[in-house]
Amino acid sequence: MTRTCHYIEYWIISFFLLIPFSAFSKDAEVKGTLFDASLKIPVEMATVRLSHLPDSTFISGTASDKDGLFKLSGLVPGKYFIHITYLGYQSVYKNIEIKALSDRVDLGRLVLYSADTQLKEAVVVGKQPGVMVNNDTLEYSPTAFRTTKNAVIEDLLKKLPGVEIDEEGKILVNGQEITQVMVDGKEFFGNDPKVATKNLPVDMIERLQVVEKKSDMEELTGIDDGNRQYIINLKVKRDKKRGVFGTALAGGGTQEKYEANALINKFSKETQLTVLGGSNNTNNMGFSDMLKGIPSQVAAQASQAARTGRGIMRTHMGGVNYADRYLDGKMKLNGNIFVANFNQDESRSLYRENFQTSGFNTLHRNQWNNNKSTQFRTNWKWEYQIDKKNRLYFRPNIVWGDGNRKEWADYRTLKGDTMLLDSSYVDYWAKEKNYYLQGTLSYGHNFDKRGRNFSVDISGTRSNTNISSDSRTDKWKFKNGTEMQNPEPTYQLMNRDISRNDYRVRFYYTEPLSPTWQINVSYQFQRNNSEEDRRTESMDRETGEFELSPNQTNRSENIFYIHRIEAGIRKFWKKINLRIGATLEPTDMRSSSFRADTLFYTIANKSFNIAPYVNFVCPFSKERILRIDVWGNSQQPSPSQLQPIVDDANPNHLRVGNPDLKQSFTTRFRLRYNDYNKVTQRTIVLNMGMNFKQNSIANRTEYIEEGVQKTMPINVNGVCDGYFNFMYSMPLNPYFRLSSYTTGNYSRGISFLSDKDVLGEKSISNEMRLYERLRVTYTNEWLEVGIKSLIRYNTAKYSLQSNMNVNAFDISNGGNVEIRFPKDITLSLDYDYNFKTGYTDGFDRPQHLLGAQFNVSVFKKKQGTISLKGFDLLNQRISVSRVVRSNYIEDIAYSTQPRYFMLQFSYRFNYFARQK
Repeated sequence: MTRTCHYIEYWIISFFLLIPFSAFSKDAEVKGTLFDASLKIPVEMATVRLSHLPDSTFISGTASDKDGLFKLSGLVPGKYFIHITYLGYQSVYKNIEIKALSDRVDLGRLVLYSADTQLKEAVVVGKQPGVMVNNDTLEYSPTAFRTTKNAVIEDLLKKLPGVEIDEEGKILVNGQEITQVMVDGKEFFGNDPKVATKNLPVDMIERLQVVEKKSDMEELTGIDDGNRQYIINLKVKRDKKRGVFGTALAGGGTQEKYEANALINKFSKETQLTVLGGSNNTNNMGFSDMLKGIPSQVAAQASQAARTGRGIMRTHMGGVNYADRYLDGKMKLNGNIFVANFNQDESRSLYRENFQTSGFNTLHRNQWNNNKSTQFRTNWKWEYQIDKKNRLYFRPNIVWGDGNRKEWADYRTLKGDTMLLDSSYVDYWAKEKNYYLQGTLSYGHNFDKRGRNFSVDISGTRSNTNISSDSRTDKWKFKNGTEMQNPEPTYQLMNRDISRNDYRVRFYYTEPLSPTWQINVSYQFQRNNSEEDRRTESMDRETGEFELSPNQTNRSENIFYIHRIEAGIRKFWKKINLRIGATLEPTDMRSSSFRADTLFYTIANKSFNIAPYVNFVCPFSKERILRIDVWGNSQQPSPSQLQPIVDDANPNHLRVGNPDLKQSFTTRFRLRYNDYNKVTQRTIVLNMGMNFKQNSIANRTEYIEEGVQKTMPINVNGVCDGYFNFMYSMPLNPYFRLSSYTTGNYSRGISFLSDKDVLGEKSISNEMRLYERLRVTYTNEWLEVGIKSLIRYNTAKYSLQSNMNVNAFDISNGGNVEIRFPKDITLSLDYDYNFKTGYTDGFDRPQHLLGAQFNVSVFKKKQGTISLKGFDLLNQRISVSRVVRSNYIEDIAYSTQPRYFMLQFSYRFNYFARQK
């Protein structure tokens, strides 16, 4: 049997190795000569691209020589189109067909017309190339990447070169995270890209663009304020802008699984209206970033779990998105209303090694928790062009909601990994209410003198979170592994009220000194005010009554005043753009704490930071761009980090704040380089950066007794981190594409450790993480095969405990197959084999993950699809994460969705008005 398997492996490998060589061995060719229409001379260095029809797959490319001649060889029989481009000339398209390997297709003399000349006869146009780059815009043609009839944008993204979707569902394009999806340049459900990628169908879009979007303030001033975002813009097909279209889906399966959702769109030239709704228990929230910034601990924990596929999530959601123009286009309104209800169950098993000055202890924790929450959110953008010189923006954002959390956990702490020190059981329940109000008003004015402008923006934020909790803790102590005492239950009631009240005012002014020189000046004043009121009651064991706990009851107020002054110059060359200057940042921090309305402590801390900033952009061409940025910014401590109050929610890990904390300041360096060869369709992207921190906030950990640690934040210097990512993608031949994505992260951390009778010692950690994903895909008319290998390597070295150094691998090998049968029938299979080394025993179990989906299109126009899909067919999926810090190493295993099968039906509908 083993020998048979080896023979099968041999023939499979040989088959895939021989396919590319057989493709290259073909000798059919196409040639032609390019001439200028008016000058009657050859055109040298024009770009010639050959793509396959009908899917626009790039096949080959070249450039014309000094005689205007071009030749493309090594072709196989099929239908193609040639796309010829050159700066200053109109593009030329030609459809061709190769019928035999011996064909020599001579297109003869092809005339190029000036871009200012109108062609007198029609030009035959084939499909556009799959990928195109134009300055800051990267464009994909969906028709060049085959998807099923009921595919959504996320399905398309998984097939695009240069696109990665990481374990948390983040969308990365050429290493940059996508923070928003727009539809025809209009915002779609705010800053949550998943609402679009998980709900909008592929068949509604003509192009998918990746754009570096300027902030509202940069739009007004032309000054890069460091708040640019990478976004996806979906260009809607013209025929979708004159009626109503949408999708509906319903499905049920084993393990009581279900999914149902509907999407209705009504688009016109300027107006967009989208209504969506859905319900499922398959962890498909249909959103996630919608919960970012919400002052809700329950929502934040559930959102994090959903992004990583942990636990089981039941979601109900609905929303409306609207965009339109008024007053002849002078006024634009864009906004949405969204409501979500979710219920998440999760269990986890944790193993942590806590470092001590000599030796270590281990913590074992088993935990179950349930999070329920309902959140309502609405945000809008109002833009008014008063006249040619004056413009207004207003952005309101409103959130309110509530939630509940239940949790039980048992803890065991061991000296080393053998002797039991203590054991605890915690039962916790909390109820939460929250709201968040935020608004920004921006005004910009352009003076008569070209390049001179002034702008101001005012923003304010008010938020509140109220948490009422009830907890019981049982704790057993052991000596030499023998129980010392019976458990003494501790009952507590706590109410925490956390509020923020912030506002900010910014002024920008630009003065041109010449057509190529500018002076930029800005001033910002910011006031951040945070308050926390905590009341704790503990049960008296004798009376059974709850009484106030003075040491855990307090009210604190923290105020930060920040002045930020920037001054610099800007220089323009023909292509290069350089901004250089300095930032001055004086700050004033005041913090007070009260117990029983009596002032307990007060501190005042002033600081002054100065940092240079550099913004350098050098576009060597439309496809090759280099960017370098240097800047700095400060971070304030949180209220809980400042309060000298002991938090004993975890009886083995006490936390206390430090009222003497200073704010930290980070100087950042970033380099980005993009290179796209439109002839060969080769893409190279490099991103790298370093961050150097002053007064970084680290931890001082003291072991006050065996198995019990107390942690307090402190300021340290010498902390830094860095990163890089490198992406390479290129078609090897008409059928094969190679892509490689490499990332690396480095961090240097500092903490202080002390035992009961040993003074604190400095612990320095140096951690490095490397990630490589190599993928090869083969595509033809009826088959798509992808083979991938993913390797993660994590290493960490410790100055204090070198015997705890980390060397761990997380490796995943697998692939996917998609077979397209006649009559729109498809079968998809996904397989991954995951294994780990260097993890804790029990957390390194290998996994064979297999998923499958079978689709059949029905009805005359194929607008219906019946799907049968299987999730985790071998029932081996587990979710494991590793956390490495300067004073501990932690492995966590989470519960996940079990194996299930589901039968679905989806329907696409279109009701279009006739064109006049």
